[in-house]
Amino acid sequence: MDQGIDVNAIKKFYLKDNEKDPKLIANLVKDGNFGMPYLPEKLYADIRRLSMFRDQLNEDRIRNLNRLHREMKIYFPEYKDAFGKIDGAFSLELLKEAPFPDELVALGTEGMKQIWHEAKLRVRGYVNAPSILEYARKSVGIKDGADASRQAVKWFVSRIIELDGQLSDIENQLNQRCMEIPHGIFNSIVDKGKDE
Repeated sequence: MDQGIDVNAIKKFYLKDNEKDPKLIANLVKDGNFGMPYLPEKLYADIRRLSMFRDQLNEDRIRNLNRLHREMKIYFPEYKDAFGKIDGAFSLELLKEAPFPDELVALGTEGMKQIWHEAKLRVRGYVNAPSILEYARKSVGIKDGADASRQAVKWFVSRIIELDGQLSDIENQLNQRCMEIPHGIFNSIVDKGKDE
């Protein structure tokens, strides 16, 4: 395309075999039955690549979150009621240190608050500690194989936190690149989105 050569795409179901393909392709081109691929350049290529990378990171995050849910359902079935949103900052910090009921009971409310304080999370969420402790005390989760699962939960949590940081970085880069789009077309759309 840089050298003035047009590139076109023809749908695969038109093609049969090597002998008939050249004539078929020539007829399709003659009849205008083809599509022009869009290959973004410069800024737009960066935006497309960042967007695709963000989608891949989101898929990884969802995959790790689903694996975390699976482990928690086995060893702490009441986790959804106890934590609410399991991928929230308070839940992730707590799961990173003490994912299962026996550890939460050993920590107590003060231990939970200490973990949150060290993670520099606001005091507002501290009110959930007694409720989480109560669910942990009454848990009916199994205990066999908990050591291996505990390691898996901690790994999934650390991976989710890492992916959150990477996603935040990608979002910032995307926003910065979108602001570079000429003529302010996209800027007005982004500005309107920020107000809502």
